[in-house]
Amino acid sequence: ERILPRLRERSPRTVLHLRPGPTPLLALAGQVLAVTRPGTAPDRAAMTTLAAALQADPRQLNVHLHRLAEQSGQQVVLFVDQLEEVVTLGSPAATADAFLSAIATAADPVDDLVRVVFTVRDDFLGKVARREAIRVALVHVAVVRRLDAFHLRDAVLGPLRRAGHTLDDATVVDAMVAGLEGEPAALPLLQ
Repeated sequence: ERILPRLRERSPRTVLHLRPGPTPLLALAGQVLAVTRPGTAPDRAAMTTLAAALQADPRQLNVHLHRLAEQSGQQVVLFVDQLEEVVTLGSPAATADAFLSAIATAADPVDDLVRVVFTVRDDFLGKVARREAIRVALVHVAVVRRLDAFHLRDAVLGPLRRAGHTLDDATVVDAMVAGLEGEPAALPLLQ
């Protein structure tokens, strides 16, 4: 929740934000089409066509995103939230590998026109890392520590405050946070 606003604060960027879901290449294709064709919702046929192209050659994502960066004059950030969905929601192995390969090769180490940021639960990092397609990219991973009780509470109440809302009984949040103490994936469970 805090990463994207901070990225946008630093300088203007084009951000593609997605959760892979059970059809990660379609989700990715939808985001690419949404930013390359602003003002029009991507249709299913175009998404399917792009997803098939990415399945056949995952490096095409690099081409699409670099072209977008050059046309917009802005850095492009591909933000993949809950990357573990690629290996937990039943995507066929070939689809999962193509998706992971696409995001692993999207950013070019030579320039900073395109960057990829992803989140993955620590208890699934090993499962994701077993996939050859992403293993090389994981060398550049920065690990963000597990949230403590104070920050878990803020993860619930912060968005409410920013939206101008409050809870009638904030102790409900304390009880929720206390119930998750010691859980390796407290934040996703809290969501």
